[in-house]
Amino acid sequence: RGGSAVYGSDAMAGVVNFILRDDFEGLALDGQYGISGKGDAGVRSVSATLGGVGDRATGWLSVTHEERDLLRGNERKLSRYALTDANGTFVRTGSASRPGGTLPAIPTPNGSGGYSNRDYALDNLVPRPYNPVTDPFFDATGDYAIQTPLKRTNIYGRSTFAASDTTTAYLEAGFSHIVSAAALSPSAPNIRQTNTAPGMPANASWISPEIRTLLDARPDPNAPFSVRFLVPNSFPKRQIEYSRDTIRVVGGVMGEFTSSWKWDVSYQFSHLNATDVQRGDLSRRMVVEASTPNPLDPSKCANGDPACSPLTSLTNWTPQQVAYLRSDNLSATTGTQKIFSALVTGDVVELPAGNLAVAFGADYRSESNKDDPAPILRDFISAGFGERGATAGKYDVREVFGEFMVPLLSKKPYAQYLGIEVAGRHSDYSLAGKVNTYKVGGEWQVNRSIRFRSEFQRAVRAPNIHELFGGTEQAFPQVIEPCSASANPTGAIAGLCIAQGIPASQVGVYQQNGAAITGLLVPNPTLEPEKSDTVTAGFVYTPRWLEKLVVNV
Repeated sequence: RGGSAVYGSDAMAGVVNFILRDDFEGLALDGQYGISGKGDAGVRSVSATLGGVGDRATGWLSVTHEERDLLRGNERKLSRYALTDANGTFVRTGSASRPGGTLPAIPTPNGSGGYSNRDYALDNLVPRPYNPVTDPFFDATGDYAIQTPLKRTNIYGRSTFAASDTTTAYLEAGFSHIVSAAALSPSAPNIRQTNTAPGMPANASWISPEIRTLLDARPDPNAPFSVRFLVPNSFPKRQIEYSRDTIRVVGGVMGEFTSSWKWDVSYQFSHLNATDVQRGDLSRRMVVEASTPNPLDPSKCANGDPACSPLTSLTNWTPQQVAYLRSDNLSATTGTQKIFSALVTGDVVELPAGNLAVAFGADYRSESNKDDPAPILRDFISAGFGERGATAGKYDVREVFGEFMVPLLSKKPYAQYLGIEVAGRHSDYSLAGKVNTYKVGGEWQVNRSIRFRSEFQRAVRAPNIHELFGGTEQAFPQVIEPCSASANPTGAIAGLCIAQGIPASQVGVYQQNGAAITGLLVPNPTLEPEKSDTVTAGFVYTPRWLEKLVVNV
């Protein structure tokens, strides 16, 4: 259930509490090794925990190391090709970025004095009408990792020191180091004119006489055009190497005013430092530059760069061309969180049904984050990876909160227990403003077997740094072509497909080329907190006639 009133922002769907051990004494060793049924995809881990307990102090330390092997999709029949659901049957799908290339949306005379946009597949640079039934079947899904390689080391320790009979200091620290990698297919450039990159020039160095004839038939023969292709085998496949270090330290003092009143004051510091290296990328702009010959010397590129050698093929690149076009992208992300918290709990007064319990406190939290993408990503010219702008920002929040547990009845006929719970939190965000969250709930234990409970809660989620200050980010939302086989078009939808020019014999027969479109996610520094109202009601049945059975509805 929602927990914003008790736990703060983001606890909209609810929270899960973990109860950790306060101390550990002795030495515990653990090891694990596993492989798949085919003898690959190995996973190994070892851990050690050492601790001790003294008269006034406790301390323990745990270290875990885990490694996981790479498993590619082409090592399993099920994942060798991209599949889509077509009316209950899996059929292969793929991409227009095929070996040899595809010319999408080329204006072509339609025989009636006008033009229709048509796609053409290239076979050895000879264009032919693109066949949506067979041409997109090539895909490089099998190169993807279905189990990513991983190396992870976690270190966690906790210690306490009893300064007096009523006061205890504590310190806990954790460090996590993760190195992982994503194995991907080769890059599939989609060269098109955008706000950040030019289209392919009409005099591209690699076009054949047949392509020239096709382009010359357009309304504007000199207009740039688009091309999609899979990079040659000589070009390295894409990989992403991740490295992430996380540090978290919590120090505090807790104690007792009386046997029923307790307090806890703490400070927490967390820091993230992450880098990722993307290998096997290329710039759409540089592909255009390598396709634009010098008009005075076609053996050289028009940009004058001596390292640039004009492309003459989409399927065979020389080592010099690969070296010029290849890009390895380094991006770095850092984030810091600081939290100061003070909490008091206790029993206010004893009521006939039990003690009226209360918890109240205050906290201060600051968040900062910086994401510095590689230039090729930041300029939105990457042909192989998702592009995004830089992110940098920070905010802080001050909060006060309180919670009351009020028992009304106990040990009465038809009311072994009846009580209510009330909580509230006031938050003041430096950027998002002030917001209040609250909850009111009740519990009625009718007898040993039946218990009812209900709760109303106002929860909030404040915008995070990425939503407030994040750079524009490329996204690929999934879509379903309503005329393709997987959509099973009938009736008016089928009629609309035919009206749009799809042959009636192909409606519901052909399968769409891919299932994603390009979109952009943008930040908004004026975002306000989201709010939700949640009502939860249910009962718990624990019958006497069947021991250990609990039914929770």
